[in-house]
Amino acid sequence: MFPGHLKLLVLKILTKQELSGYAIIKQIKLETGFWKPSPGSIFPLLQKLEDEGLISHAEEKRRNRYAITAKGRQHVKLFMQKKHELLERMGEMLRLHQAIAYDKHDANFFLMIMEQLKKGEIPFKELQPEVGMVRGSIFKLYAGNKVIGNEKQIKAVLREAVRKLRRFNGKGNHQA
Repeated sequence: MFPGHLKLLVLKILTKQELSGYAIIKQIKLETGFWKPSPGSIFPLLQKLEDEGLISHAEEKRRNRYAITAKGRQHVKLFMQKKHELLERMGEMLRLHQAIAYDKHDANFFLMIMEQLKKGEIPFKELQPEVGMVRGSIFKLYAGNKVIGNEKQIKAVLREAVRKLRRFNGKGNHQA
C-alpha cells in the first residue's frame, strides 16, 4: 500500500465502530480482501493518530478500544471529498477519451472501475490476493532487471494465463 493509505483506512474503519488494534488489523484484511498490516505498523500509527487528535482510546478489559474524534471524522470527510473530485475529473477525461478512442472497451472498463471506487468498493476484491501476487511478481521482475533475456518465457506465461482466463467468456467451460 502507499504511504498514507493505512492512516486513512484506519480512520475510515473507526467511523463505523470502536475497535481494538488487533480488531482493526482483522477489519483491514476483511475490507481489502488481501492486506493484513502488521502490529508493528498499526500500533505506532494508532499512537500517532491519537497524538494528532484524530482518535482517542479507552482501556477495556486490558485492551485499548479506539474511537474516531470529531477532528478525525472531518479529516475523513475532507479526504472523501477530494477523492470524489479526483474520480470525477478522471471520469471526465475517460469519457472524452472514449469519444475519440479507437478501442472504447478500454475506456468503458476504466469507467466501470472508477464507479466502483466512487462507491467505496475495491475493484477485483474477490480476486485478491491473486491479482496482487501477479502484479507484485511482474514489478519484482522489472525491479530485479529480470525481464531482459526472459521476455519470451514471461510472455508465454502471461499468454497462457490469458488463454485460460478467456475460457470464462466461452460457453459452458468454467475451468481455468
